[in-house]
Amino acid sequence: MSEEPKKTKPKISLCWDCSNATGGCRWSMYLKPVPGWHIIPTKKTTYDGRNYTSCIVLECPEFNRDAVGGGMKRYKDGEVYVSMSKDT
Repeated sequence: MSEEPKKTKPKISLCWDCSNATGGCRWSMYLKPVPGWHIIPTKKTTYDGRNYTSCIVLECPEFNRDAVGGGMKRYKDGEVYVSMSKDT
């Protein structure tokens, strides 16, 4: 009898909690590596079966925390952005 592989919680990229995540850094704007970051390279597949390479960012010199509550609320220019997936 073979044992099922142990399921592990996937790592979350630092980018999800960064104020630069939407075009404010080399990665989010041009998909170019940020000098000095530490990543885990990943392989992904699109819904139509195409493969591509991405990464999970663990450390980044351009990281600027912009989220509270696990990334559910973002603050920018005095406005509060709440995730569409969370009841307000």
